Amino acid sequence: MKPLELPDAEVGVKKYQNKCDSVRDMIRILNTHPAYTLFRERKEQQIDAGKWNYRELLEGMTAWSTNPDYGAIILSAIVDNQLP
Repeated sequence: MKPLELPDAEVGVKKYQNKCDSVRDMIRILNTHPAYTLFRERKEQQIDAGKWNYRELLEGMTAWSTNPDYGAIILSAIVDNQLP
């Protein structure tokens, strides 16, 4: 979806039928897009070790957002919600 005022914009946003479709697409992107190779490698290492290190995983997701604080924001949400 692109702004009405800029129909020829190079970038836009995706529109989903529901939240589940959005999450499903995010998982697909993380599991297939070359920008997230480091994320996938670290995820596999952590699965094998049986222990999560979210900080390391987030280092492999830098392409997800242009906000340089994205990783810190997500890590804070993980800590605040006491995720395993």
